Amino acid sequence: MDNKLYARLLTIAVAEKMTCAGRAVNLTHHLLQSLRLGGSVIEMGCFEGRTAALLSCAATRRVWVFDSFEGLPAPDWQDAGAQPVFQKGVLKATEKTVETYFTSHGLAAPFMVKGWFADLSVKAMPERICFAHLDADLFKSTFDGLAQIYPRLVPGGVCIIDDYGWSGLPGVRAACDEYTAHCREDIFRLRTGNPDGCQGLLVKL
Repeated sequence: MDNKLYARLLTIAVAEKMTCAGRAVNLTHHLLQSLRLGGSVIEMGCFEGRTAALLSCAATRRVWVFDSFEGLPAPDWQDAGAQPVFQKGVLKATEKTVETYFTSHGLAAPFMVKGWFADLSVKAMPERICFAHLDADLFKSTFDGLAQIYPRLVPGGVCIIDDYGWSGLPGVRAACDEYTAHCREDIFRLRTGNPDGCQGLLVKL
């Protein structure tokens, strides 16, 4: 890993409020632990690619990113109580923006797949995933993202869910709890040192 590049990417991501230092540490730690398992590194919900670039730098490989590139979908009733900013169409970016951000920092552009998570074909997803970062903000996107990730996680593979347990986006935890109700695994809260920087950890058994 290029430590200087990682520090630069982290500084940008934190300054632009795409993550916080505690969340980035958790992502990097669990990513590095999971690489030995074999499989792909993915992010679902990449926006402009700030955290995906961190993952690519730490993993020293091309990562997969999945996004509608149309912004958020309309909230569902399970998202009631979410901060008002999280409405249909916000957080919209382009594939070109992501590619340019990566290449401007000397990183190979990620494998990019455009589409709503529920509509992704089997061929659009890597068969084996060792690490996934799910940052979907709302109930349906989080549920659909887990439905794509979970069956493909290798044993010991990790999925970190952004905003799990944050009161500003209650649909995230609701989706996780509903999806994992019939799974063997539980989702655990990760400490970040930031009351608004919540994450959940799922490790495939």
